[in-house]
Amino acid sequence: MPVSRQCAALLIAVALLAVELGVGLSADLQTNTCSGYPGIPGSPGNIGAPGRDGRDAKDGRDGGPGQKGEKGEKGERVQGPPGKAGPNGLLGPKGEKGERGFQGERGVQGPPGNAGPIGRLGPKGDKGEQGLQGAAFDPNLIAKLQSQVQTLQNSLSRLEKASQFLHWKRVGNKYLVSNKELGNFDKGLKICGDAGARIATPRNKVENDVLSKFLAESQTAYIGANDRKSEGRFVDLEEKPLGFTNWKNGEPNNYKNKEDCSTVDHNGQWNDVPCESNCMIICEF
Repeated sequence: MPVSRQCAALLIAVALLAVELGVGLSADLQTNTCSGYPGIPGSPGNIGAPGRDGRDAKDGRDGGPGQKGEKGEKGERVQGPPGKAGPNGLLGPKGEKGERGFQGERGVQGPPGNAGPIGRLGPKGDKGEQGLQGAAFDPNLIAKLQSQVQTLQNSLSRLEKASQFLHWKRVGNKYLVSNKELGNFDKGLKICGDAGARIATPRNKVENDVLSKFLAESQTAYIGANDRKSEGRFVDLEEKPLGFTNWKNGEPNNYKNKEDCSTVDHNGQWNDVPCESNCMIICEF
């Protein structure tokens, strides 16, 4: 048997003996070594865990520039977006006059212009034919016209005065007006007198009915009839006898000898009352 094989067999025997006796093999191997043929390689071990990413390094440096690549193929030509507008150019020379265009539609008629200056006096015209004979002159015509003008002026004056009041009614040639203000008989005389009128006094049933329409139920208004100067003799504001009356039954009665003025109610009936009573004021023009 060759020496090497003897040594190998001896080593194996020693190793087994060391295991059994609990003696460390390392000390014997250090003192008893000998050269021999390499053993059969063992089977590969398991794959280890992946290593750390090289990007974790902090001190790495950029590599040098690579070699220039080959020239690429020519790309397709695509029009880019329009650029910003440039500054205005210089004014070009005046162009030649173009041809006359077609006539357009007629526009809307404009407003009339200012009146022009007065023209020169024209020539005298031909003499006209003789007119028809007029009516004979009436010497009273001027007086009639003046009377009509005066009547119109009086009517206009009454209308202007009546317009001072909120409520008014016309009956015949008379205007009945009122602001439905309350007061005694003397206050009524002043209100109507300041307006150029007087307290209303009905002269007939029509005027009496219109006058009563100013009044609501339980309201009364003064009328001009009174017997302040002569007890029991009722007259109007011009001290003329009354041509129309419409007294209630039993009136006038001069109750307690204090009733010297008169009123009308919403039914058109008259009653004598004290002149200090607070009643509606109605005037007439």
